[in-house]
Amino acid sequence: MAVLVALYLIGVFLSLKWVAFRHLIDSPPIPLIKNGQIISANLQKARISVDLLLSELRKEKVEEVQNVALALWEPDGSISSFLHTPYQTPTRADINVQANPFFLPTVLIKEGKIDYHELNKTKHTEQWLMGQLKTTYKLEIKDVLLATMDQKNNLHVFRY
Repeated sequence: MAVLVALYLIGVFLSLKWVAFRHLIDSPPIPLIKNGQIISANLQKARISVDLLLSELRKEKVEEVQNVALALWEPDGSISSFLHTPYQTPTRADINVQANPFFLPTVLIKEGKIDYHELNKTKHTEQWLMGQLKTTYKLEIKDVLLATMDQKNNLHVFRY
């Protein structure tokens, strides 16, 4: 086992320091589709069928092969695809819509227990939390599966 670990570490070190060794171990991606055209010779080189290629494209929500600008067979066995610009999904930046910053809700109660560490990060107290549960939801803490707080300090409660 120690020999295998040592060989692995040597391989990792060599691939980081020596580009030729890296190309020997990790082959470069193989183009499978260019400008909407399937390259059949590269399908054979990658040893995949057209059915597998179409299946992977469907997983990435690609409807037509002609819409694909480039599809690559990656060394890890996955397929990366890039659509022609007219077929790409527009982003908020494309249509100049202001996006709200991402906010991860704060978990205050999990499986009937208060997370005091997270509650202390908010400006609220345990009494406030218990009051909200009793007045708004008519629940006790032991009846709550999950309670979270969003960026506007709204409490969202999920019951058992």
